[in-house]
Amino acid sequence: MIKRITAIQETLAMVFFAVVVFLICLQVLSRYVVGAGLSWLEESTLFFYLWALFLAIPAGLTRGTDIRVTILYDILSEKNQRYLNILCYALWIVFATVMTYEAFKFVHILGARNGRTPSIGVPWVAYYAGVFVAYACSVLQAVARMLETLTGKGEKQV
Repeated sequence: MIKRITAIQETLAMVFFAVVVFLICLQVLSRYVVGAGLSWLEESTLFFYLWALFLAIPAGLTRGTDIRVTILYDILSEKNQRYLNILCYALWIVFATVMTYEAFKFVHILGARNGRTPSIGVPWVAYYAGVFVAYACSVLQAVARMLETLTGKGEKQV
């Protein structure tokens, strides 16, 4: 199940990044060929860019592509490396849970204000709900990674 969710997140992130590149090219062409930029392109680009980033966060956690310093990790025994991995996942779960809660509060406040983007009228909630989705999925990913490490099925990570 987690692998399917990760595949969907990665695919959507790639598609959204491709859309961003297309929209930016379209914006550049409209400015230099037509002579005027289109504001709806800027808002659309922002939407797809934010969601691509938010979807890439949990996918990066799953792949272990985060930045890390491995000086301590490399000198530990394999058993202690496993314990350190478990500790890191536990800390990530705590952090991502707090961020999920705070993102939910933020999105709720935005929803109560009923603000919309100026050009295309999309609610701001649609833009920033991705923060909630990203951290909620990160909690699930970190729990899955921790369980894999506890059962010995996980990859060597820190």
